[in-house]
Amino acid sequence: MIRINSLRVIRMQEPILQIDSLHIGAGEVVGLMGPNGSGKTTLLRALHGLIPESRGQVQTELDLRIAMVFQRSQLLHLSAGLNLRLAAWFAGRTWQEARPLVDKSLQNMGLLDLRERLATRLSGGQQQRLSLAKALIRQPDLLLLDEPLSALDAESSTQCIQTLSGFVNENRPLTRPRTIVFSSHSEAQTLALASRIIRLEKGRIIEDKPVRASS
Repeated sequence: MIRINSLRVIRMQEPILQIDSLHIGAGEVVGLMGPNGSGKTTLLRALHGLIPESRGQVQTELDLRIAMVFQRSQLLHLSAGLNLRLAAWFAGRTWQEARPLVDKSLQNMGLLDLRERLATRLSGGQQQRLSLAKALIRQPDLLLLDEPLSALDAESSTQCIQTLSGFVNENRPLTRPRTIVFSSHSEAQTLALASRIIRLEKGRIIEDKPVRASS
């Protein structure tokens, strides 16, 4: 799915990301952890091709469909429902096909009652859930999430974790297994979702280990 070789991202003559080797396989759910400034967001943006490599390579499979949810919501000044319907349409669905997908996505995020509300007038947590639904409705092969649960209460976080787990483990034929890479400051949330944890410090990987499934 993704291979990184001798990656260096340098800003103002200072290295902010230094990864010698990293492989993320299809179907993995990888949680990135570390303090502020450790390189989590930079790595996510590099995986999406939004930050050019100063040196090294980020290699992904051909025709990989990628969606990213940023910490700051990227929503249009339209209703919550229209934001999702447009996302589905841009992903190749017809306008009519998109309608039931929108309702299901809003319901999964606990936002169905807010379908007609302006997205930009929603609370921070509601906008975060809508942004996540907007990414999921595009059915990406690789989903990159920057602090996706940071503004959510415990109930909403649990709901989103269940939705993301269902997205990865959906029981139907897929072109390729779905993969998620997300950043978080919460150990509990990361353990609840991730199959693998990568810890970063000063732009370097200091730990990379699988998450043991609870019995």
